[in-house]
Formats: sequence, C-alpha cells, structure tokens
Amino acid sequence: MVFVQNHHWSADPMLVAMRLAGILSGIAVLAGVMTIGASMARRRKTAR
Repeated sequence: MVFVQNHHWSADPMLVAMRLAGILSGIAVLAGVMTIGASMARRRKTAR
C-alpha cells in the first residue's frame, strides 16, 4: 500500500498514534457489529 503525501515525511509520533487509534477503533466497531449480527441470527434461528 502506498500513501501519497504532498508534504515531507513527518517524524511526529502523535500522527502515528492517531492513525493507530483510528484503525483500532474501526476494528472494535466492526467486531461489535459482527457480534450483534451473530447474536441476532442465533435468536432468529432458535425462535423458529
């Protein structure tokens, strides 16, 4: 994967921390949605 940037590379660790936090938050939200979807599917299957 290549990131095209208009400016020079930054050595600021806060940018890395913010990107990592964004990635981890996205994974957490996705895991929550998948867990809720799986539990709803299980409830529908057992309700029949």
